[in-house]
Amino acid sequence: MYDVIVIGAGAAGLLATRELLRAGKNVIVLEAKDRVGGRMHTLPSSKEADAPLEAGAEFIHGSLQLTLQLLKEAGIPYHKTGGSYLRSKNGKFVSDALYEHMGDLQKAWNKLKHDIPVQDFVTTYFNEKKYAALYRSVLNYVSGYYAADPSRASTLALKEELEAADEDQYRVQGGYGTLVLFLYAECQKMGAVFELQNIAKHINWSKGNVSVTTARGATYQAQKIVVTVPLGILQSTNTEEGSIYFNPAIPKKIKAFSLLGFGSVLKVLLLFDEPFWQQIKGLETVGFLLSDEDIPTWWTQYPQSSGLLVGWCAGPKAAAMMQLSDEVILDKSIKSLATILKIEPTEIKNKIRCWTVCNWAADPFTKGAYSYITVDTKKALQVVQQ
Repeated sequence: MYDVIVIGAGAAGLLATRELLRAGKNVIVLEAKDRVGGRMHTLPSSKEADAPLEAGAEFIHGSLQLTLQLLKEAGIPYHKTGGSYLRSKNGKFVSDALYEHMGDLQKAWNKLKHDIPVQDFVTTYFNEKKYAALYRSVLNYVSGYYAADPSRASTLALKEELEAADEDQYRVQGGYGTLVLFLYAECQKMGAVFELQNIAKHINWSKGNVSVTTARGATYQAQKIVVTVPLGILQSTNTEEGSIYFNPAIPKKIKAFSLLGFGSVLKVLLLFDEPFWQQIKGLETVGFLLSDEDIPTWWTQYPQSSGLLVGWCAGPKAAAMMQLSDEVILDKSIKSLATILKIEPTEIKNKIRCWTVCNWAADPFTKGAYSYITVDTKKALQVVQQ
């Protein structure tokens, strides 16, 4: 019998395990996948790649003290990203309207007496023709950056995010996988038992006594349990692959989970022989390219000179594509990029050395990207944290 069972070996699971081990607890970790790290997943390096291939998390958004402290402990360097943020509009590359109208956004925010969904906010304050570009940019930002549904996403959370949007961003040298392996090795050295490809299905619990039955038919017992699976799993029904059944049931918490936001995302990695887009006027130092295409957001590895372009589609648009094959998504990616760069799709296709589609919403053990704040989040968290 163990002191604690941890379900999930993603970032939260690894950190929880490390803290429990430091407190002298005997811990076993059950992980559904054949690897640790969850949505922190640096793909195995290949001879073709000239930059880390990040299937999941890629950036450090601002001075996140815990992340930076962990990197320092592990001796892993990180570097600042750079480059311009441009939007493709009528065949030209222009600054995004979101940042051009910050003054108008702040005036509208100051009129709010309580939180409302972003969709309602822009419809109420920016429905005039002169704000058409801003209207689209706000919705695109919420869908793309938060992976959120604008009809549910919190306007006050958007306000807080944009007012702090001047924070620097960083990338982990060698990719987030280096940090994952550091935490994994630390936990193993301290005695944690990791069971990979062992899917938790049933959790029977009472005070001071927990048993977990897995898809293999094995049963594990402990005094306590820590469940660190993605929110998409907790929002799924008991009949879906990857779902977990609790006995006794926890209906109030399950209902609260449904009020939290958890969006869809797919990520497309296209590796070219060289960064050919730098030869296009205006894109010499581009960091991010925004558009209204099927795969709307693209980023480079600037300031590093790399042939890697990353496509990003999130929110409701990604949810609508989650059942498509990787080949269909690749085709949409090529057409989107061709339109943005004003290049024939066949020319883009011929330049691709290798490609990967990372469809997180279709992953049965993830079911999406990451959580976001809805107008109901505060109320839901009061129930979840009881």
